[in-house]
This record gives sequence, C-alpha cells and structure tokens, in this order.
Amino acid sequence: EKKEITFFEIQYDDISIVNIFKESEDGKIYCSGRGESFYILQFDPAQNTFIKIEIENVIDYSGVVIVYDADIINNKLYLAANSGLFYFYQNRLNRIKLPEPYDKMPVKSVSLIDENRIWIGTDIGLVHINKNAFAFFNKLSGLSNSTIAPKGLYSDKNGNLWIGTASGVSFFKGEY
Repeated sequence: EKKEITFFEIQYDDISIVNIFKESEDGKIYCSGRGESFYILQFDPAQNTFIKIEIENVIDYSGVVIVYDADIINNKLYLAANSGLFYFYQNRLNRIKLPEPYDKMPVKSVSLIDENRIWIGTDIGLVHINKNAFAFFNKLSGLSNSTIAPKGLYSDKNGNLWIGTASGVSFFKGEY
C-alpha cells in the first residue's frame, strides 16, 4: 500500500492554527484551534475538505480565541479554551458556568466521563463537575503541581484519571 500525506488548505482568514481533532460517535471529524473568534471545522469526505460550521450564536470575546483541548460525547463537542469551557451542539456554542475564580481563566484540558461528569484542568488546579456540583483539587490535595497541561487529562476505561501537570504526572484512582 502506497503511503502519502495529503495537505488540506484551510481557506478562512480568521483561522491561524488547527491544534485539536475529535471524532464523534457517528464518525464525524471535527477540528478547532486558534483564531480571531471561535471556529469549528468538520471534515467532508464527499468533497475531501474541511468545512467551517456556522455557529448560530456567536460568543463575544475580545482577543484571539485559543481552543486547547476537546472531548465529545453524545455528539456534543466540549471545548477547553482560553475563554472558559464550552460545548457545541446543534450549531450552538454554549458556555458552561464555572464558579469563581475558574470562570475568568483559561481551561487547558477537558475529559468527559459522561455528560454529567466532566474533568477540567486549569493553571490553578483540577475541577470535577458533577451536574451542578464542583470539586476542586490542587497541589495541596495531592497533585504533583496545580498547573494542568493543555490536553493533560485522560480518563481510562477503569474510570481512573491521568493528569499531566507542570511537574509530571498525577493519577486519580477510581471514579469520583
């Protein structure tokens, strides 16, 4: 089998870097990254290109938007960004309200257990969201460092959480 690399030119002026990819349960490939505003691209295999999805409700954010990480469940695409935590569903971008001081800081990583249980990583620690309840973890809680790396969370098949920090790897055993 011949190996080859295909280049897909992104023809949108407001997009500067593509740095995350996720595949939905139904096989759709999405990507996002850094741009002048939020953007989500979806691969169209029939046209062999990426199409920019029209977001019906534009989130006003002054400055460059950087999407650090993403996860997907039930065709909801969750985005960890420099402007917070969002989910994209049915062409609408929705902000997930976080408690202070997390509501005003970048979210660097996201890992979904299910739609009600979400882990996010920030520069000041780890947050577990269970419906509308929040639990917070940092170096004082046992993490190797409170700064969680971009794309630094991984939930394994046993319900454990692997956490990449500025000082190495931490491990949260068992479901929370």
